Amino acid sequence: MFADKFTPSVPLGRQAQCARLFLTIVPRTTSRIFETCAGLGLCLVVLAGSAEANADYPEIVRGIWMQKTSNGREQCRNYKAALRAGPEYAGNYLVGAELIGRSIWHSYSEYGEGNFYFVDSLALVGKLRWSALVSVGIDSVEREDARLRAGVRFRLEGRRLQFRVGGPGKWNKHDAQFRGESYFRCASLPPHIYNKY
Repeated sequence: MFADKFTPSVPLGRQAQCARLFLTIVPRTTSRIFETCAGLGLCLVVLAGSAEANADYPEIVRGIWMQKTSNGREQCRNYKAALRAGPEYAGNYLVGAELIGRSIWHSYSEYGEGNFYFVDSLALVGKLRWSALVSVGIDSVEREDARLRAGVRFRLEGRRLQFRVGGPGKWNKHDAQFRGESYFRCASLPPHIYNKY
């Protein structure tokens, strides 16, 4: 699964040990991977774009994102006002927003339905650009209902979020381009939303 992400330069037995260690520990940073393997007398070269299994969405993108339009700015103001009045009414102003938590991304639609993207693996593919393999739940926030697989590419440009959803395989250059809508971060996720994700 991660064979294209690292190039070992040690005997095969040591390669298997390192791969097993890499897959069971799943360290958070490539430097920890190198330190762990170096401590065992192994030589491992980690290349850019390494993936992280059972990863979390980056903290910098977590929150409630609305379309970067005059309607989106008005929607954000209305959401914040409703939230101050009582959280039970605020959800009415989230339709069309992107809600990103630790391990869940929700494209919010009517009645709180929509697509739920549970991150399975995540790779940094450039400066503030990521590629994720996700399990997709349609109109269900329960991870066990997420039976479809997809790829999500997203980036931050200044304070704008752009993303694309596509197939789970490799993307060609045309499919990986960002076009269309941009989103701005309206607010943090309230603690009661997706607290188990």
